[in-house]
Amino acid sequence: MTIGRHSAAVLDPALDDYQLAAALVREAGQLALLMRMAGLQSRQKTSVSDVVTAADHAAEEYVLSQLQRCRPGDGILGEEGASVQGSSGRTWVIDPVDGTYNFLHGSTYWCSAIALKDEHDVQLGAIFQPEEDKLWLGGSDRQATLNGDTITVYGDNHGERNATPAAQLGAATYIHPNWLMDPLCAMPWHA
Repeated sequence: MTIGRHSAAVLDPALDDYQLAAALVREAGQLALLMRMAGLQSRQKTSVSDVVTAADHAAEEYVLSQLQRCRPGDGILGEEGASVQGSSGRTWVIDPVDGTYNFLHGSTYWCSAIALKDEHDVQLGAIFQPEEDKLWLGGSDRQATLNGDTITVYGDNHGERNATPAAQLGAATYIHPNWLMDPLCAMPWHA
């Protein structure tokens, strides 16, 4: 399949949902990265840091076309406007370039992300950070992995698995890419 001047794989519909999600985020992320290397323009959506590029649209179109071919009964909801009503009760939620501002400005802090939800809950998620070659994959019936290695969460329980519910462990921040270029700022954040 060719999108613009870039070729992307045509995926096998026989892949299980986890394999499909992993392949989709890898392909979308690699396509976006190739497009960035070729040079991109952006346009502002809602604010100076909320931007969109041709790579966002091309990667979403690739994921959309593959999902429609591989999972024709599933719904699809995309960051850049993809919206397909499904009949299976399942919906793929896609953001093929998550962190477009960072992506556009040359930072490695962006990814391609996809999740599959049914009528009740999220079933799986996949995140690929192309420039670091990191793939996170997990779901309701498969423990989370990073590049195939199981992710284990440890707390203050002397090496024991943390029993605190995940909803109580989450933390997030937004860090401007220019701020991360200063080692005195970036090193503590990375630690």
